[in-house]
Amino acid sequence: EAWGEWHFEAAGPGSLRLGLYDLSTEFDVLDSRAVFINSAYGTGMDIAQSGKNGPSLFPITALGARLAWQPDERLLLKTALLDGVPGDPEERGRSRLHLSGSEGVLWIVEATGGTERLRGGAGFWRYSTDFPSLYSPDGDPKVRNDNAGGYVMAEFAPDPAADLGEPRWLGFARAGMAEDSINAFDRFYAAGVVLRSAWPGKYGSQLGLAASEARVGRGYRRQRATAGLATDGCERNVELTWRFPLGEHAAVQPDLQYVQNPSADPAIPDAWVAGVRIELFWSR
Repeated sequence: EAWGEWHFEAAGPGSLRLGLYDLSTEFDVLDSRAVFINSAYGTGMDIAQSGKNGPSLFPITALGARLAWQPDERLLLKTALLDGVPGDPEERGRSRLHLSGSEGVLWIVEATGGTERLRGGAGFWRYSTDFPSLYSPDGDPKVRNDNAGGYVMAEFAPDPAADLGEPRWLGFARAGMAEDSINAFDRFYAAGVVLRSAWPGKYGSQLGLAASEARVGRGYRRQRATAGLATDGCERNVELTWRFPLGEHAAVQPDLQYVQNPSADPAIPDAWVAGVRIELFWSR
């Protein structure tokens, strides 16, 4: 990221960001989802799959502008306009600064708010340019101008625990949708819970369990059927993770995942994924 931010007052605080902007830093975000490693619990699959080269997400970001305004202490409104094609679709992993009318823009708007016990939000996104349909009955390629979707999310928390000074657990739920004539997955659901504990040491730990399901749309299913390929109805993921700090400057996070119907392709077997994330950090 590389952006500038300007603040203003207009019946409430507001700000404007301009520059290279990562959509996932402020949109479709809940604190309880941050501990999980699988990307399904970051930006929802309904958004993450979209676009000719994905939306503006790490590690390939795009030029954009984000406007945020808080008319009330319990309500935050945000909208952003971003280059519709981050990076270079012809060379994977290459970044570029390029604006083109033919590539269009991605527009997203989100409202979030609530109380300390219950927070929620809803968002809507849409691309301005045309996209090819995944399936055409007569075999002739067709283009559409309705690559759009939306999502809702909620996070639940009890009162702070005396020994922690913060809620002992957090729970979340999220659901999203995308146009199935253009995108492979038309529905995405995720839910999970994170338990906070003062054990095993001074800095405590977090234990998380989450599950997600990405449902295959009709367009993708028909496209594969035309090629003689079978398609599962969805891909599912379950993740169990435990993060515990080692002093002030390090943390270790063992992680176990089960993936059912990877890529919704019956030819790919289900998979167990085991790993560990090691963090080193310093601040002052």
